[in-house]
Amino acid sequence: MPDIMQDFFIKASPDKVFEDVSTPSGLDKWWTKNSIGEAAIGKEYKLGFGQSYEWKALVTKCIPDKEFEIVITKADKDWKG
Repeated sequence: MPDIMQDFFIKASPDKVFEDVSTPSGLDKWWTKNSIGEAAIGKEYKLGFGQSYEWKALVTKCIPDKEFEIVITKADKDWKG
């Protein structure tokens, strides 16, 4: 599956952006309905989008205030990998 990359500018400090893309409370503000996880390499995230959409992801990159990456491990077929 090809990567999807998007660049966009956010008027916020790097620590605030990192918090909003890497913590459950941050993700729940803009992406998930409820999530559970820890921003650390090798940790699993549970990403809740509603009854039929309880997905999971693995943290593969985590450099505080700089980089955060997850790989979806349980989801609809077109989101995995």
